[in-house]
Amino acid sequence: MKNTDIFSSYDMVVSIKEDVINQQLIDLQNLDDAERCIPSRLAVVAQHAEDGSTTYQILEGDAQPPEISSNPKENTFSYIDGTFEPSIYIPKSGGEVSFRMTFRGGNAALWSGPIWAPKLDTYSMAGWKYGVGVNLDLQNLGEDGVRKLPQPVADQLSKFTDDMFQVRHLFVDFQTAQLINWDPDFTIVQGSKDAGLTTQFATLLGGYLRQMKSANNPYVLGYAPPGTALKTSGNVPDGLLPTGTTFTMYHDKRDPTLNAVNFVLVTKLRGKKISGSPQIFDTSWLTGKEQGGARMTVGFADLVEPLILKPVYDGLRTQIHQQLSGHVNVEEGNEYKDGIKATGTGYSFTISDVTTGDDQYKNTFDVSFKQDSGKAVVSLSGTVMAYKETTKHELTCTAKTWHTVTVDWNGTVTLAPPEKDAEGRPTITVSHDFSHTVKNEPGSNDCANSYKWIDLFAEAMNPLAMAIDALMGGDILKSILDDVPEIGDLQTAMATFGDTISGTVVLPAGRVFSFGAVDIDGQGNVSLELTYKGEH
Repeated sequence: MKNTDIFSSYDMVVSIKEDVINQQLIDLQNLDDAERCIPSRLAVVAQHAEDGSTTYQILEGDAQPPEISSNPKENTFSYIDGTFEPSIYIPKSGGEVSFRMTFRGGNAALWSGPIWAPKLDTYSMAGWKYGVGVNLDLQNLGEDGVRKLPQPVADQLSKFTDDMFQVRHLFVDFQTAQLINWDPDFTIVQGSKDAGLTTQFATLLGGYLRQMKSANNPYVLGYAPPGTALKTSGNVPDGLLPTGTTFTMYHDKRDPTLNAVNFVLVTKLRGKKISGSPQIFDTSWLTGKEQGGARMTVGFADLVEPLILKPVYDGLRTQIHQQLSGHVNVEEGNEYKDGIKATGTGYSFTISDVTTGDDQYKNTFDVSFKQDSGKAVVSLSGTVMAYKETTKHELTCTAKTWHTVTVDWNGTVTLAPPEKDAEGRPTITVSHDFSHTVKNEPGSNDCANSYKWIDLFAEAMNPLAMAIDALMGGDILKSILDDVPEIGDLQTAMATFGDTISGTVVLPAGRVFSFGAVDIDGQGNVSLELTYKGEH
């Protein structure tokens, strides 16, 4: 699926580099003892019964595995007891990942030798690796048991909601995994070519993961707060207020460093519901230039359209027509949905295009987008034309007089990398610059020039030109963006963007964000580089 096609059904994509998730999992191992969610030690003992069955015991705290007896008949067990680093690898796009463990040290007691004379020996686990394909699942906290949250995560989530059961979490689902089908290309027993040792090692780890209860499963890849419960001091626009989350993985065949976990969200604005998982993206949302390894992309229909273009359209439609009233007999023009048209370079807008008859009115503008030195630039240019013609039959001729007022205008709205507002929150900086020219062109035929009523007509039309000139000169476009309906000024709306980003995804170790360069594509979809940083 072409990436931007996602915005026909969803509103935002938060793409997080695989390496960022893996560093978060390691960070969870490095928390203080009381808060550590992922242990750095993994110890599991397999007890082998005479009937061929096996039971697994997970060792916790200071518990140690049994010692190997000099009497082989007393050795009815095997074990692994090592320190490790967890990680995920995205081998293909979709909903599956490879869950991996790389052991830094420790010991394992495994069986070797012929079946008639087996021997239990110990081995150093340094460099051993284990991998298995698993699905991910997204559920509300509490659906799979009461989960202990790392304190940094709880602190972050409490900024958005007091009800943790509303929070959705993306976790590695070991309960449905085919743990017997471990990854032979990744799983190795370092320093040994004995396939039997590798099988025992993988089987022990499969037993460990199988016995891990869901509520005690620490392998969470992210948390999604409920947008409807977002606590914020600002007025978050509906297009920036997430209300539902799903996910999909992306594997880049040419550059695995662009592998990413993608959280895909809907917002309050369009009122859509999450239905299943998105189709597979054609490319990674990441460019490889992100310093923080993450990017957030907001669809045209949730940011640029409702906060910039629709207010400009509606404001020009209403205020220009008010100036025409009493001078030119024309309708107000098209509603926004009827006036917008996609072009190869952006969008064109037609408020009115009446160019025949005695009363004419044209009000159109075009919009294009570009990225300039880390800034997103929305370029607008338009024309307003009003024309009035009067015909009067005199004794010897037909007098005709007309008057045309034409305003050409252009300008830009720029979204720049964040600065901190008065409350210390990072906020996208908004600037806009507009200019215009006015042509006031009266005209008449020879017949009309001999009659004084032509002067009266011109006197009646001149105020229209002056009014439109004053309207545009008074920076109508700036005033429109300073008073976006239900939001207020655009800069204030952008100040809530920090709340929006924090409210989309909280990473496994409870990282907070900063955001950098702002980009925009030819369709008006805005993306921001995200950098996740720790507060602890």
